[in-house]
Amino acid sequence: MFSKKRILNSTLYSALFGIIAGFLFSAGKVLDKTDSIQFSDPGLYLRMVIIAVISSFICFGLWTAWDFIVSKSVKETKAKRIPFPVMMGVQFLLWIPYWLSVYPGVFSYDAYDEWRMVADGIYSSHHPLIHTLFLGGAVEGIHAITGNYNLGIVVYTIVQMLLLSACFSYIIYRLNKRFHSFFMQVATLVYFSLQPVIAMFAIAAVKDTLFCAAEMAFFLLIFEFFRNREEFLKDRNNVKELAAFAFLTMILRNNGLYIALVCVVLILIFSIPYLKKYYKKLLLLIALIAVPYFLYIGPLSLAFRCKVYEPQEKLSVPLQQMARVYKYNKDTLPKEETDLLMQYVPEVNLEAYRATVSDFVKTEFNTEKYREDSASFYKLWLTWGKRYPMTYISSFLINTVDGWYPGAVIDGYRKEDLSSYFDYRVAPPGEEVVLIPFLHEKLDSISYNKESQHGIFFLLFFSPGWFLLCFIHFWFYAISRRHKSFSLAGLVHILHYATVLLGPMALVRYELNFFYGIPVFIWCILEEYNGSKGKEDNLCE
Repeated sequence: MFSKKRILNSTLYSALFGIIAGFLFSAGKVLDKTDSIQFSDPGLYLRMVIIAVISSFICFGLWTAWDFIVSKSVKETKAKRIPFPVMMGVQFLLWIPYWLSVYPGVFSYDAYDEWRMVADGIYSSHHPLIHTLFLGGAVEGIHAITGNYNLGIVVYTIVQMLLLSACFSYIIYRLNKRFHSFFMQVATLVYFSLQPVIAMFAIAAVKDTLFCAAEMAFFLLIFEFFRNREEFLKDRNNVKELAAFAFLTMILRNNGLYIALVCVVLILIFSIPYLKKYYKKLLLLIALIAVPYFLYIGPLSLAFRCKVYEPQEKLSVPLQQMARVYKYNKDTLPKEETDLLMQYVPEVNLEAYRATVSDFVKTEFNTEKYREDSASFYKLWLTWGKRYPMTYISSFLINTVDGWYPGAVIDGYRKEDLSSYFDYRVAPPGEEVVLIPFLHEKLDSISYNKESQHGIFFLLFFSPGWFLLCFIHFWFYAISRRHKSFSLAGLVHILHYATVLLGPMALVRYELNFFYGIPVFIWCILEEYNGSKGKEDNLCE
C-alpha cells in the first residue's frame, strides 16, 4: 500500500493541492476585503507559501489515513437496501420546515422573469424554456384556476421537492448497486436531507436546483461507464438513463449544453474498442440525446416564439475587464478608444462598474452595434488586455472571488446593509407567509446578514469556496491513485466550474453541484478503491 511510487504521487499531488489552497486562501482574503490585489506584495507570497505547506501536509496525512482505513476495515457487505419511496419521503419531510418558514416557497432570483414570460407570452432563451414553462406554467396555470398565485408557487415548490428527492434517491440507489453499504446509504440520505444549503435550494424556484441534481446523476453514470465500459454498454437501460440525464443537463441550464457535449464525445471516443459489438447501443445513445434536443431547440422553441438571448450574456468577463480599465485609466486612455467602447456600452454604465457583478455594465449593451461589428469590440478588448494585463487578471479574480475563496463573505452586489448569500424572500406575484418564525429568522440572517458569514461552522456547511476545495481534494486523490474512472468523470464538474467562472457574478446557486457532491464523491472513490466490480476497466485498450 505504501510503495515508493504511491508516496511520490501523494507528495506531488498533495503539494499541488497545497499550492492551490495557498492561493485561494491568501489571494482570496485580500480580494474579499479590498476588491484589489497587488501581485508585487511579498507578503502575499509568504502567506501563500505558509498555507501551501500546511495544506500539503494535511492533505498527505488525510490520503494516507484514508488508504489505511479502507484497506483494513471498509468492505462491501450485502446490506439491505433502503426502499426508494422511504428515501424520497425522508428527504421531502425534512425539507418541509424550510418550506414553511417562507411559505409558499422562495420565489426570487429569476423566478419573477420566468413567470412574467408565461404571463405575457413573450419568451427568451436567456432562461431555459423548459424551466420557464414549468415554473411560470405552474404559477400562472394554478392562478387561472383558483385566482391565487401562492397556490401556484406551492405546486411548483412541492413538485420540485419531489423531483429533487427522487433524483437523490436514484443516485443513492445506483451507488449502492455498485458498492453495497448500509452505512453509506444512511449517511448519504442524512446528508441530502439535512445539509442546510441543499434544503434552502430545495424550496427555491431556481433552475440550478434541478440542473445540478441532473448533472450529478449524469456524472455518476459517466463514472459507471468508465469503471467497466463493456458491462455498462451491455445494459440498454444504462444507455437510456445516460441519455436522459445528458439531455436534462443540456436543457436545464444554458451552460449544460457544453458540459454534456464534451462528456458525450469523450464517452464515444472511449467506446471505439467496443464499436463493432455495441454500435447499436451507441447509435441509440446519440439518437436519444440528439432527437429530443433538436425538437426542443427547434419546433418547441418556434412554437413559443422563443427569442435568442442577447449577446452580452456571454460577455460578462470582457465587459468587466474593459470597464475596470476605463474606471482606473479613463484620463489617460486615447479618446478614440473610449469613444469606440461607448458605442457598445453607454458611459453611465461604465461609471456604474462594480467589481463583483457585471449586470450594471452590461444592462444597456448595444446589441445592434455588436452584431454589426463585433470584430472592433474584440480588437479593443485584446488591445487593452495587452496594455493592462494585470488589470484584466485582477478583474477576473475579483469578479469570481466569492465562488472560490473559502472565507468569502458572499456579497456580490456590494450593498452596505445586505449580503447576497441566498435570496430568501417571496417576490411578486407571491405573498410571503412565515409559519415557523425562529427558523425564518435564522435563514434570513444567513441570507442577508454579513456577520452571519463568519466562523468555522459557516465555512464547513455554507461556503461554496470550501466545497470547491473539497472537490479538488477528492479529484487530486483520484488522480494520484490512478483512479481513472473518477478522474475522467470529474471533468463534468471541471467543465461546470469553468463555465460558471465566465458568468456575471459568483452566486452560491451556481455551485450547488459541489454541495450535492460530497457523499457521492466519497462513495465513488470508495467503490473504485475497493474494486467491488472486479478488475478495473483498462481505458487504454
